[in-house]
Amino acid sequence: MKLSPEAKARADAVMGRENYKQALWGEQEHRRVKALATNENPRFNEMVDYHVERTRRAYKMIIDAYMEGYRMDGTLIDDEDRQEIIMEIAALVDRRFHDITTREANPDFRHPLTRAKIPNMDEYLKSQLDRLVGEALLELDVARTDLMIEQRKQPEASGSSYALHVHGDVIGGAQVGPNNTQNITGIHFRNGKPHIRWSQLRPEVGDQRVSEIGDIQVTEEDIARAQEIGGNPWVELHEVNTFGTFVRKYALGLFTPE
Repeated sequence: MKLSPEAKARADAVMGRENYKQALWGEQEHRRVKALATNENPRFNEMVDYHVERTRRAYKMIIDAYMEGYRMDGTLIDDEDRQEIIMEIAALVDRRFHDITTREANPDFRHPLTRAKIPNMDEYLKSQLDRLVGEALLELDVARTDLMIEQRKQPEASGSSYALHVHGDVIGGAQVGPNNTQNITGIHFRNGKPHIRWSQLRPEVGDQRVSEIGDIQVTEEDIARAQEIGGNPWVELHEVNTFGTFVRKYALGLFTPE
C-alpha cells in the first residue's frame, strides 16, 4: 500500500481506537440479543443481524482509517491499493465467519436444548457475510471519489500535469525522450496508464465508439461519478477485450478531477 510510514501509523492508530470502541459496543449488543433468546424462540435472525452489523462496522472502520492516511499524504487510492484494501476486508469477513461457526464456549447458532448445530445455518450466515464484501467495494469507490473531490477543491500545484513523462521509452510506436509529453492515438498516459477526457464520451449508458481509441463501456455508475465530480475529469481506461488487431474495448476506472 502506497502510504508513507507516518500516514500508515496514523491509519493504524485510528483503527486501534475504533476497534476498541467497537469491541465495547459488540459486547453490549451481543448480551442484549442473547438476553432475548428463549428455548422456544432462540432469536437466530437477530443474532445473524448482530454479526452482520458488527462486521459491517469493522469494514467501515478499515476504510475510514485508510482514508485518514491518504488525506494525510494528500494522495489518491489507485487501483492497486483499492484491490489490497478489498482483500483485507475479505480476509476480515472470512475470519469473522470462522470465529463464529467454530466457537464452542458460547455458540450463537446451536439448538438451545441439544446444543446441536442448526442445519443450513452456517451456509445462511456465510451468504449474509459474503454480501458485505461487495457492499464494502461500493463504499470504497465512494471514498475514492470523496478524496478526488477534496483534492479538486484544493489549490492546484503549479506546473501539475496529467500527461506522462517518459524517459526514452517507446509507446505505441512513438519515441519520446525525457520531459516530453506524448499523445498517442487520442489517449493520454498518466502514471503509465491510458486516460481520456470525460468530454470524449456521451453521458449515455452502453458501448461507445471513440475515434482512434476503440469501444468504451459507460455505466450508470460512471455517469453518476462524472456528475458528482463535475467539470471535465480525466478517466482511466481498463482494457477488457480485444477484437482483432485494431479495435479494443475498455471499461472506465478511476476519475481524476481536472
